[in-house]
Amino acid sequence: MDKITQDINAMAVFMRQKGYTGNFTLEADELRNKFTGDIRRVLTALSQHAAQQETPMGSFILSTFAQYNHHQDYIKTQFYISHEPKNGFVISQQHFSHNAQYPTRMHIASHHQVLGSQALINRYPKPKPWDDLRKGRPWRPGR
Repeated sequence: MDKITQDINAMAVFMRQKGYTGNFTLEADELRNKFTGDIRRVLTALSQHAAQQETPMGSFILSTFAQYNHHQDYIKTQFYISHEPKNGFVISQQHFSHNAQYPTRMHIASHHQVLGSQALINRYPKPKPWDDLRKGRPWRPGR
């Protein structure tokens, strides 16, 4: 197995350990199209594109979602990543936002500082059924 395949597998295992198991979208300045799908497939497509162009992989943005309240409510997460031949994939920043709020940005010094999907979910308190009563709104079934 070559070095780039080892780096891709290590990144896929790391993201799965952090709880990001859904589809990913990869954006890079040198790409016309975005790559979407499983993390291994997306990173492999980027490495093949870089090999065809005979350029290094460079830096890119990897986006995914953490499920929040139900299947239609998500927290969007963006990882700013670069690939270094010696160190593999290095995450420099993590941006996350919920319901189009202003994104929160974290600078990452090492990979253990990356927030997992459950940690992101806990940052945004879920609405309780009695919140409307506390705000003076009458209770209605189905709301």
